Amino acid sequence: MRQVIKLIGGASQRIRLLEVQNQDLEKDLLSFLRSQDIPVASSCSGEGKCKKCLFNKSELACMAIVKDYVGKEIVIDYL
Repeated sequence: MRQVIKLIGGASQRIRLLEVQNQDLEKDLLSFLRSQDIPVASSCSGEGKCKKCLFNKSELACMAIVKDYVGKEIVIDYL
């Protein structure tokens, strides 16, 4: 079964399906998105301090784990 995260750009309304490999499941979402060439803002190197890596209006990508979003949609407002 294919594991994907559905990424929606809030500004563009573009949809991209991101395929998740087993080795990605324990990564933080910020690292995973960047590995997929998705530009995600962050100035604190993923420490949860700058609060720039917001998705779904109020969640921080650096504090989220990929496995918790497999099969779900995430929205990044500025994309």
